[in-house]
Amino acid sequence: MAWDLATARTKIGLAPGDTSRDVDLSMSMAVALDLLETYLDRGILYQNMVETAVEMHGRRVSLYRYPLVAVDAVTTSGASDQSAGAPIGTNQYLTDDQTGMVIFKTPTIVDKVTVVYKGGYVTLPPVLEWVLWTTWSTLWAEMFPGAPAGGGGGGGGTIVQGSGDLKSVTIFGVGKLDYDVGATAIGGGSSTTPSTPSAADQAKMIVDPTSRLAMVLGTYRRKFV
Repeated sequence: MAWDLATARTKIGLAPGDTSRDVDLSMSMAVALDLLETYLDRGILYQNMVETAVEMHGRRVSLYRYPLVAVDAVTTSGASDQSAGAPIGTNQYLTDDQTGMVIFKTPTIVDKVTVVYKGGYVTLPPVLEWVLWTTWSTLWAEMFPGAPAGGGGGGGGTIVQGSGDLKSVTIFGVGKLDYDVGATAIGGGSSTTPSTPSAADQAKMIVDPTSRLAMVLGTYRRKFV
């Protein structure tokens, strides 16, 4: 199993190559991923990234997406002895791949540090993949109730921002999720192209703090870095 569209298609009864519900599937998968990454306060899927830290006064830069796969470039600007975009040699810093840290060997005072890197899991840990699919299945049922399992088009309800339809929905074995879906109605029969709900739309996942899952997910949260 993998976190991809082909797997999602089979979960609603479509053939792996049937793209008829890809718009809806992609949107619901994006919401599930956003919920989990917001909860963990970090990126988890492998991507190419560029991040800039401002007013760097110290030795550490904490990157959003990890584990680190490769750091391609580190540049600084604003230091008295460096021009804008001055590259930092690999002999001047270390990386902690598992926590997403770039650690300078000597204290650094600059206006900006920009890091070009590749980070995130190429293969998700089983617990994160399980939480994603469990969350997604709940979202799918709520966002597109009555959607035919094996066909495209048709079915689906209409969810409107602030309606409460997608607030405090219990996810078995996880906890609950609580969010509004954005300014545009979604679903309602045919696939549409609304903006994907995000953290800016008050998306959040609430994991039961007394559960074993909370203890496991806790090891993946940024606060433990």
